[in-house]
Amino acid sequence: MNKSRELLIGLFACVMLAILYWGISFLKGENVFSNKRYFYAVYENVDGLTISRPVTVNGFRVGQVSNINFSKNKKSNLIVEVAIEEDILFSRQSILEIY
Repeated sequence: MNKSRELLIGLFACVMLAILYWGISFLKGENVFSNKRYFYAVYENVDGLTISRPVTVNGFRVGQVSNINFSKNKKSNLIVEVAIEEDILFSRQSILEIY
């Protein structure tokens, strides 16, 4: 095998890995090429909230739940990470409500 054929096989493998990464992210509901801002909220009970659930503002989808973890300070609290893809301004008094 000559070097140019090995190079083509290596490039093909890299392209296929990139497509695989994009495909898995797409199936999770994530957009790889969008700019995201992350917000955090603390809850005592999330009542069935799961990762990849949509986040809406007035019925319009603006992002999704990206992570849910237990709080390190209090074991009864959960920290919900929300990824917002739209360019929306929020105030510090905004409320993130689960419904």
